[in-house]
Order: sequence, then C-alpha cells, then structure tokens
Amino acid sequence: MVVFHVLGTLRVHDGAGAEIPLPGPRQRALLARLLLEANVTVSADALVAGVWSDQRLPKDSRSALHVQISRLRQALEGSGADLITTAHGYRLELDEREIDAALFEATLAEGRALATAHPQDALAAYGRALGLWRGEAWSEFADSLARAEATRLEHLRESAREEHAELLNAVGDHSGALAAAGFLIDLNPLRERPYAVAMRALAGSGRSGEALALYSRLREELATELGTEPSRDLQDLHLRILRQEEGVAPASTSTIGVMAGVPVEGGSFVGRAPEMRRVSDALSAGRLVTLTGPGGVGKTRLAEEFAHARGTPGQAVWVDLTSLRDSKLVPKAFLDAIGVPDRPGSETLETVATALHHLDILLVVDNCEHVIDEAAAAVHTILSTTTRTKVLATSRQRLALVGEVVVALPPLTVPEDVDDPLFEATPPAAVQLLLDRARDAGYPLSLADPLTRQLVRSISHRLDGLPLAIELAAAQIANLGLTAVAEAGNLLDLAAGRRSVRTSHRSLRAALSWSYERLSPTERTLLTRLTVFPGSFSVGWAAAICSGGPVTAEEVPLALSTLTEKSLVARRGTAEANREHVLLRTVRHFSEEKWASADEADRVRRKHAEFVVDWAEQCAEIANRWGRPEPPTSFAGASDLRAAHEWTRHNDLALSVRLVAALCWYADVRADREVFRWAEQLSGSPGAEEHPLFPVVLAMASSSAAAVGDLRTASRLGEDSVSRADREHPLTPYCYYRHSTSAMMSGDTRAAAISAAIGWRVSRSATAPLGEVVNSGCLAVAYAQLGDQRTSARWRIRSARRAASLGVMAQAAAELFAGESLIRTDADQALKHLRHCCALALAAGLPFLLSAALTGVVTVEGRRQDSPEALSAYQDALTHWQKLGDQGGMWLVLRNLIPILSRNGLDEAALSLHEAVSTSFRSPPQGEERQLLQTATTMSRAVVGEHISTIRLRWSGASAADAAELALSSIDQILSSRAARP
Repeated sequence: MVVFHVLGTLRVHDGAGAEIPLPGPRQRALLARLLLEANVTVSADALVAGVWSDQRLPKDSRSALHVQISRLRQALEGSGADLITTAHGYRLELDEREIDAALFEATLAEGRALATAHPQDALAAYGRALGLWRGEAWSEFADSLARAEATRLEHLRESAREEHAELLNAVGDHSGALAAAGFLIDLNPLRERPYAVAMRALAGSGRSGEALALYSRLREELATELGTEPSRDLQDLHLRILRQEEGVAPASTSTIGVMAGVPVEGGSFVGRAPEMRRVSDALSAGRLVTLTGPGGVGKTRLAEEFAHARGTPGQAVWVDLTSLRDSKLVPKAFLDAIGVPDRPGSETLETVATALHHLDILLVVDNCEHVIDEAAAAVHTILSTTTRTKVLATSRQRLALVGEVVVALPPLTVPEDVDDPLFEATPPAAVQLLLDRARDAGYPLSLADPLTRQLVRSISHRLDGLPLAIELAAAQIANLGLTAVAEAGNLLDLAAGRRSVRTSHRSLRAALSWSYERLSPTERTLLTRLTVFPGSFSVGWAAAICSGGPVTAEEVPLALSTLTEKSLVARRGTAEANREHVLLRTVRHFSEEKWASADEADRVRRKHAEFVVDWAEQCAEIANRWGRPEPPTSFAGASDLRAAHEWTRHNDLALSVRLVAALCWYADVRADREVFRWAEQLSGSPGAEEHPLFPVVLAMASSSAAAVGDLRTASRLGEDSVSRADREHPLTPYCYYRHSTSAMMSGDTRAAAISAAIGWRVSRSATAPLGEVVNSGCLAVAYAQLGDQRTSARWRIRSARRAASLGVMAQAAAELFAGESLIRTDADQALKHLRHCCALALAAGLPFLLSAALTGVVTVEGRRQDSPEALSAYQDALTHWQKLGDQGGMWLVLRNLIPILSRNGLDEAALSLHEAVSTSFRSPPQGEERQLLQTATTMSRAVVGEHISTIRLRWSGASAADAAELALSSIDQILSSRAARP
C-alpha cells in the first residue's frame, strides 16, 4: 500500500516501504494540491494557481500543467495511486488511509472511543496516531496552498498530545505524564490544559508542593501577559491539591505503563531502500539485526524509519542508551522504555524479560557501542527467555551474539560523473540529501547549473557521503553560501552547528570524539598512525609501518580488526587479493589532529617513506629481472608513492632519488607522466647529482622531455645520463635504452645503435634481463633504419629469445621492437608483431607499449591503403597518446597522416599538419617516410598555391593538441564523404 506523508515534509513510500523520489518543486506542489482534495476533481485553473503561486504564471499555463502532470504520473507509476484526467480537471484516487493525516485522525478517533473503558488500549492508539508525525503538518506548504489544513491539523495534534498526557495520568504513569506536559508547556506557556496534567502528575507522585508552585507560576504569567486569572476548573484543581483530597491523581494498578515510542525525525530519508529491505528480510527470518557503521552514517535514522514503516507504531519500543554513563543502568533503561514502574530490587534483566514475555513487539536498542557488553547481555537475556520479541540494535560494532545478522551501513552514494544526463533527474543519494537539507534551510539549489553540480560533488566526496556530515554542511550552506562551504579547509569545522539532544550528533568532530574516547591506548595510537596512509592499506603494511613504541607489530592485526569492528576503519572488497583497509577522509582528518606530537608524526612519516622506497626497489628488481610489470595494474597504492615522494623531496633528498629511480620501468611502460615530472624536478635539485642513482633520474627526465616533443633537451639529458652512469648497477641499462630511443627520434641512428650496444653489454654483466630485451630491440630497429637488415634480424632474434623466458612486459616490448624493425621490409610480419604487442599490452595494462604499437600499425596501414579501418586506427592511436599526455607520440602519428590527407584532397589540412610537425617536433623522418612526406607536400603545395603563407602563419609552432584536433576532424571528413558516395 502506498503511503503519502503530509505530517512533515511531503514524502511518498511504496508498499515495500521504499521512498518514491519526487522529481522537483513543481511536482511536489502539484501533488500537495491534489492530496488536499483527494478523490475530488480539482480544476486545471486551481492546480495552476497552486503550483505557480510563488511566481508569474507561464504563458501557456495549460501546457505547462500538462507537462507537470505527466512527470508526476511517471514518478507515481507502480505506486498504486491513480491520477485520473477528467473533463473538468484531475483527480488523485486513493484510499484515504493512504494519507498519514487521514490515518492520524482515524486512529485518534479510535483512541478517544477507548479512553474511558480501556485506557491502556487508548494509549496505544494515541501512540500510533502521534507516531505518524514527522514534523510540522504540510511543512513546505504550510504558509501557502495548505495553510488552512495545516493549521487545523496542528490544532488537532495539540489536543491529541494533551489527551495523551491525561491518559498517562489515568493509568498511573505520572513521570510520563509530567514529561509530556512539560514538553507541551514549553511549546505554549499560556495554555492551561498541560498545566492541569502536570499538577495532577506531581500531586499523584507525592510532590504537592511542586504542583502548587506550578500553579503560581501560571497565575503570574497569565496576569503579566493577558491580565487574566486561571480558569475555574484549574482553580478547583488547585484547591483540591491544597486540601490533599483523594482522586486528584488515580493510582495505577498496571504492571506495564506506557512504552517509549519511536522518535520522529524531520526531513527526507534518502538512499537507504536496499538496507531497509535487508533489515526487513532479516527480521522476517530471524529475531536480531544490528545496524553497524561509522558515526554519522545514519544508523539511528534508519532504525527510526524502519520502526515507523512497519505500520504499527505501538508495537515498536525505543530503548535509547545514548546518555548512559554507567553500564549498570542498562537494565533500568530497558525497564523505563517498556514502562515497568520503578521498584527497589526490580531493575534486573530478568524483570525486563518477564515484562516482555507475552508481547509481540520490536525492541529498537539505539547506540549500544559504549555499553556494548551490558547491551549484548540484555539482548541475549531477552531473546533467550521470550518467544515473540524481536530486536533491532544500532551500534558502531556488532553485539557478537548467536543468530545476529549484521547490516553494515555504507556511506551514501556519491557522484562520479556530474555530466551524466541522469545526474540532474536522479541525483546520487548524498547529493539528494544535500539538496533536501539545503532547501529545508532556506537555500534551494539547482543542479541545472554546472558550477553547482561540481560544488555539490566536491562537498559530498569530501564528507565521504556521511549523512550527518552532509546535513550539518547543508546548514552551513544557508549561512555561508555553497562556494564558501565547498572551499572550506577544515572538514570537521564545516560539519558543525547542530542543536541536538545527542551531543555526539552536534558536530562531526563530536561524533568522532564519541568513538575515539572509547578506544584503548593501543587502538588510539594505531588510529592516529594510520593517517600516514593517504589511501588504502593492507594489514602487513600497517604492521610494518605503524608499529613501534607502545604498539608492537604483533598487536597491530588485532587492534586493526577492532578499529574495523568499531567502524573507524573501513574495508574495501572481500576477495582475498583485495582485502584493503581505508580510513574515511573525515576519520583521517580527525585522527591527524590527534597526533601525540610533531616528532611522533615525523617518525611515522619517515618510516612510511622508507618502507615505500624499499618496496619500490623490490618492484624494480622484479621488473628488471623477470620482465613483469610491477607494481601490477590493480595496484591501489599510487597515493602512497605520492605521499612518500612529497615527504622525501622536502626531508631526505637521497631517499627521494632512490624512490624515483626505482620507478623507472614502472613509469616507462605505464607512461606515468606524474612520476616523470618528479624526475624533472629532481634533475635540477642541488645535491641530488651526488647520488649514484642520479643518472637514472636524468634518463627519466630525458623521457619526459621527449614526451612533450622537446628532443633537444631529451638528447642532452640522455647524454648526461650515460656519461655519469655506473655500469655495474642493474638499473643502468635503462639509461642506455632511453638514450638510444631519444637519439633515434632526433635522427642520430648511429648514436642510438652505439648506446644500445653498450646498454646490452651492461645488462649482461649487471644481470638485468629486461635491459637485454629493450637494448637488443633498439639495436634491431637502429640497424633496420641504417639498412643493415641481417644485423637487425640477429638483434631481433636475441631480443625475442631473451623475452621468451621473462614476463609479459618483456614479451610485449620484444614484439614492439620486432614490428618496428620490419616496417620497411616486411609489412605483413611487422603488423603481426605489432598487433601481438597490442594484445599483450592491453591485457597487462601497459599503455605506453600499446600506444607505440598502435603507432606502428597505422604507419604500416597508412602506407598500404586509406581504408576506413586504417583511418579509424589513426584515430585510436591519436586518442591513446592524448590520454597519456605524450606529445612525441602524437607528433609521430600526425606526421604519418600527412600523405593520407594529401591523397584524399585535403591539401590545406595536410600542409597545416606538416607546418605544425616540422616546427614543433624536431625529429626528422627517415627513409621511406621522408620520401612519402616530400611527395605529398609537393603535390599539396601545387594545389594550395599562394595560400601557403597563410597556412604557415597560422600553424607554425602550433600545439600538438590543436594539430590533433585538426587531424581528427579531417579523418571524420574523409569518412563522411566516403559514406555519402552511392
């Protein structure tokens, strides 16, 4: 059965209890207007006036209304509610009890009918009726189209609350009646009826003096504010209390008083439909479910929503353990919640179980973590001695009881792609919550604005999708504006400012402090040290880096498990290979503030950097000796490399050189521009040149220069690298390999051959098999360009044979060099090797080798034919190089494309590319490629004529990005013209 909620923010739930999102303010206003007259036809004019009451009417109001009706129908599709079009307007057909306001009135009438003869049953009915409220009636429309109805319902609720309080007195629950009356007095200090309830409750509890004082307080307020006296009835009650007459407050004979109702939280509830279903399924099959998750993830709110969604509020009892400071008071908290009167010696778990023995209820036990042992004991006793009671607990760690089903609440989903067409229509849950709370705070946001989309994405990501943090930040948006909140530096200060009974929910810092204060010294120390990891980490890394002093390596696994159990550390994945732990950004930010001292933080960061450097050197040895890509493609520790680099470059230059040098093969085959930039920075750092691994850094900087087309700098750095290199070090072959490739790109093929030959010999003596593969491969290509095909073949075979016993990285490299060495003499064999390289590189995640092989493929295909497949291959190759940010690779592809453009009549485009390539890329073409370029440019110049000067002016020194854009559009033009041919 669909349920329309108007006793608070307008919301709709389907029959399974899942919230149906309402698309926008217009549809919400339209639905509100139809609900105000449910099952009655509302004219189109009335709907237009209600929906556009706050703005100028649209020019074509009927058409605009039709659009909104259509959108509302789509939103309600499958809910069971029928939106009927009639000749005179529109009608929303539904059972009146599907509106919570109508259900409230019907349940209230039931309670009133039972009040005299069956007060206990009446109390349950009143509890169900009042439990339907989630805020002010028609809250967002109370000052507009629903003003009259909202006022009527609020008056009715006020009367119901007063009657409910009077019934509490009637059954002898004077403490409950006093609390209820006190709440009502605070709401309306001049309304007499709550004072009468409170006076009766005080007198019935033997506190007649306080009752009389309360009367005097009211009398003074009435005289001051209104100039009147209390009513005759209240004066009579005052007199009876003075005389201590019987019957002022009847004594109770009931064993169980009024049970604690489920709290009502205002505002929308989003993104938890899957978890709601899991809880429902688990409680249908069993009797104990525990909601776990980090502070602020929404465990309490979900428990509230689930208890209300069951449809029988009187059958859910709320046990709030939040404020308990003494764990011995846990039994009393249960007794208070289920309404068992206080009697000396009765505050035991057995008394709780006895009271619940015959009841079919859901016991919601909130916030167990700080009294976890006692709470678990209470739940165990209740479940083992009752047969019908079920328990839904919330805790930052599980109760660890037999039969317990744990439902771990993850943060709300956060957006990845704000340009997704569905982003505005169906925002991720974290964004939807931010929009809802910002709107509630008087600061509506529109996702139609691109900047707003980016800012809400930033906020929801930085706050880890935690509902509490997002709600607190939304309140700050209303004060500071969206941009200021998105740019705020301190996450913990950003998520603050709520007035809440629960101190742990007043700010994000308070929520985290609640958990932190309950950790052992070992757990606290480990948590702060874990902030050294900027991303995910394994148990082994945590033990190696975060141990020391008061925390031994042997203690780390158990302490880490406990922190995970307490929801302060999260788990990523469940597969054995991906058992990575991670700190949420908010937890990391909080923990960083808790560093015991600056010295402690610096010691741990140094230990982290040293560990990462050692690990990177182990990976380099694996790559060098076995030709395997290390770290692997799935490596999740790139953030650790960044953190280690950032720390070492400011604190330990020698360690920084070791780190960057160890990543030479990793950066090369993955075309990692970031690591190459580190090498560029380090190559100019005073003092770094004294380190024996500095030549490797220079070689990496040479590769970086070549990638941006600066071949002069690449050649200079490469020569400097090999002149300084220690020929005994196993990473030195990398220096000769990079020098060889930059020499070939610069047109100095003989120098390339000489460098590669030295590199091959050094590889053999230094036991660096990967160096043997790449340097012998460079020799094969160099000799092919020099025209010595026999020597080229000999080196090609050596490279392939050495790679055969190594890993995929070495094999893919050997295939690349083999293909490049055969391009001029055996195109078919060249394509075979190059395509095999593509397959290997694609499977292993080696983007540089993949892009280089694709360049070879288009070079061969472009010389043989201008087929659509060949042209598409050019597009693929250009796109790959663009993704890698490698301008050198882009220029090579663009140069090969020039003859094709000329042959297809795109002479201006051909000459434009030629001008850009020849002025921005100082790598001269060789052999057949040079001849093809000369022929193509000569023919195109003859066609273009005097216009060549304009082309030179426009394209001389053009960027690779501009040239690539021209090339891609030219390819599209060729493909389109061919497709148009009959």
